[in-house]
Amino acid sequence: MAKGIYAGVGGVKKVKKLFVGVGGAAKKVKKVFVGVGGAIKLAFSGEPSKVDTAITPLSVSRSSLAAASIGNYALFAGGAGITRRCDVDAYSDSLEHSMAPDLSLTAHSLAAASVGNYALFAGGLGSNDSSISQVNAFNKSLERLSAPTLRYNSAYLAGTNNGVYAIFAGGRSGSTVRPWGSAYNSALEKIDGLLLINNAHNLASARVGNYALFAGGEKDTAGSASDQVTIFTTELNRLENTLSAARYSLAGASGDYAIFAGGYSSYGYPTVVEAFDTSLTRYSASALSTGRMSLSAVSIGDYAIFAGGFNKDNSPNVVNTVDAFDTSLARYTFDTLATERMSLAAASVGNYALFAGGFNYTNPSVYDTIDAYEI
Repeated sequence: MAKGIYAGVGGVKKVKKLFVGVGGAAKKVKKVFVGVGGAIKLAFSGEPSKVDTAITPLSVSRSSLAAASIGNYALFAGGAGITRRCDVDAYSDSLEHSMAPDLSLTAHSLAAASVGNYALFAGGLGSNDSSISQVNAFNKSLERLSAPTLRYNSAYLAGTNNGVYAIFAGGRSGSTVRPWGSAYNSALEKIDGLLLINNAHNLASARVGNYALFAGGEKDTAGSASDQVTIFTTELNRLENTLSAARYSLAGASGDYAIFAGGYSSYGYPTVVEAFDTSLTRYSASALSTGRMSLSAVSIGDYAIFAGGFNKDNSPNVVNTVDAFDTSLARYTFDTLATERMSLAAASVGNYALFAGGFNYTNPSVYDTIDAYEI
């Protein structure tokens, strides 16, 4: 594993990016190798590399969990395994594992977002697989606080933030698919009345600049895919855009772009990847290496990483593929997940991107695995 390069700038600082002059232009250095004892060793990498040391697994194997970052922790909450779960696993920026207080109710197919000093977990399916409206907040000390409930019971919703509010939108309760959204500020005060462009569950969300984007989704319970992108400003005004291809069960990653990839529609499993910049202009990125739904995504450094997923036309149906996109929207294929799985969760903490849990229905197996990528 790369140990890093350090420079003396007001003390010893670890180098995060390297550039060289080529033809009068600054070019980013992706990797640096040195000779040690007659062997070539990696000294620096600007690309995430998979952590090859053992990481404490989740406390319980589960899928359909949610993840958020707060302070020096990545939190993985809820999910479903043999039973419905309320566990909250915490991983520090040194990958040390601990347990935060349980959610107030068991929940799977819930959503997560962070705002101010809090990570919020909202909605989901409860112990009897009925939708719930609970919202639990965790502070940087991993203490659990109550927050106002969602306007409606809702599962298969999405959550992200726009720098001022954590916003949860969409979802369904039974066969009723909802367009409603709720926003929470840094004091955990709630504002209701947000509306998606259309009803949607199994949608994706991401942040770019001061915008919260909610993309795609299933408009009903019969598989009608949406191409709509609903955008909320910091004043909670609604803007509108579209995906180039309607789909649901896609994934979103935040960063220099809000990037949406994967999903499913009546046309199959598109490989299309779309990015929205801070001007909300839509760009096409390099395609996924394989189309898939029920994947997970998170950003670290200059990379948005998409991992796992399901494609019934593939062999195997459930994949361990990891695709990443840099700020030029070029695709890189990283080391695969330890196991093929779908419906996993992802969060970043410190220099790490973590992918946790998931299941593989072809085995069938539910996993407690943590895969980490370091930059």
